[in-house]
Amino acid sequence: MKTLEELLQSVEVIDIGTDGTMDVPESVRKVGPQFNHKVTTLVFHGPRYSQNGEDLSTTIPYVSFYKANKDVGQSLCENLIVDPNNAGMLYFTWTLRRPATDTNGALPFVICMRRTEGDELDVAWHSELNTDLRVSESIDCDIEDFDPEFKDELTEMLLGITDIVAGVKNGAAGGVSSWNDLRFDDTTTFLEWDGNTKGMECLEAVSDGVVYGRFYKYSDDTYTKEELAGSTLVLNSGNSIDITSESILFASGTEEKVLSVHFMMVTIALEDAVVDGIGTFTKGVWVFVFDETYPKSLTKKEVKKLDEKYIPDTIARKSDIGGVSSWNDLTDKPFGEESITYLEWDGDTTGLASIELVEDGAVVASFYKYSDEVYTMDELLGSTLVQGTHNLEGAIVDQTMVLTDQEVMFGDDTGKWISVNYMTVVVALEDFTYEGVGTFTKGMWVMVFDGMHAKSITKEGAVKPLDIKFIPNELYTKIDERIDAYIEEALGGDY
Repeated sequence: MKTLEELLQSVEVIDIGTDGTMDVPESVRKVGPQFNHKVTTLVFHGPRYSQNGEDLSTTIPYVSFYKANKDVGQSLCENLIVDPNNAGMLYFTWTLRRPATDTNGALPFVICMRRTEGDELDVAWHSELNTDLRVSESIDCDIEDFDPEFKDELTEMLLGITDIVAGVKNGAAGGVSSWNDLRFDDTTTFLEWDGNTKGMECLEAVSDGVVYGRFYKYSDDTYTKEELAGSTLVLNSGNSIDITSESILFASGTEEKVLSVHFMMVTIALEDAVVDGIGTFTKGVWVFVFDETYPKSLTKKEVKKLDEKYIPDTIARKSDIGGVSSWNDLTDKPFGEESITYLEWDGDTTGLASIELVEDGAVVASFYKYSDEVYTMDELLGSTLVQGTHNLEGAIVDQTMVLTDQEVMFGDDTGKWISVNYMTVVVALEDFTYEGVGTFTKGMWVMVFDGMHAKSITKEGAVKPLDIKFIPNELYTKIDERIDAYIEEALGGDY
């Protein structure tokens, strides 16, 4: 998919006025044929500030659309940035997906920009309704509708295994027998909750006579540490947290009867057990609610990738089928470096330049210069941050999170520095002065606060999945023939 810079060079921009009106150029009004998915992106350019001065760069933009069949849908926008050439304007994009394009005809839409504080709506800005977009008529050619025999033909041709296909199908050559064996996703849901506590068993967490949170019994199910490791925890605040084996611990004093997931946000009682200061957790899954924050979901996505267990060497090394030239071309393993390390720090400050954050005459935090290297937001997005944080018992433990555009953003309107997770890490793209702190010279700085600091930022290598670039020409011909036959049969004759 093109970057925002590339899109700005290739498509006309939709301008949004301060009054919410939109000027949609003729060249982008037809958003494509019916059933297209993620192949058309619209670029919007609008005001950063509302009429009363609200900063819309801190909101989440999305589109509400109204299809010709009367269905209403919504889609999140992406790439929200301050215009580098005009700090009073914003850019963002909308990539149209199948839910917006599955009906031909007019596609009226509005832009909505919202910001919440906890569960409360803080800011909501809307454009005027625009009726210029349209979806042209087409026919749905979803490959999932084709018969299993056709899927096997695709597999056979993609891998160039005509000469040994019989062995592959009976498992003798490695076990690939269908398209599904090549790409397989499966998601396990441990928890999915809307925060409704009605009728749920409850335990109160009390400290010095004050209730600081409550545990609610979600289900009678139990899960092991191995099952939970690798899952993703999503809070109602929108934060998404990767759960590693290090963030799943046995609660102290429970004789390994109670598992704590991310500081007891989710608690698994493997059997009835007493936790000091709280009470008796009956066997099952418990969720923790404090300060209006609670876990919305805990899920685990497991992917069965192409590897030696599924593809025999004789297939992997074939190089004569028009594009697939090596084992790596058939897998979705990372290309180049397995991972990129932006930061790896043990907290040793010897010889490092420092800046102190002082409040009321006391030093509350310090920034240390880790390196002279700088990185862009695109490079940092999607990387994994490991940092120290306090658990409920006051000990410093590791917290792991994948960095999204909620944690990686420009620190101010100058565009001179990037804040990572609320200045846990600061990337000074050039020298700049932060009022009340001091001057950050160009490079990467790490904040140390109450003994806590960022330990590492790493990013997996770029993934090159199976896609149309690697499908040989012979396969296109076969697809065309089968699609023609499929459409002809569906329509009952010529078309």
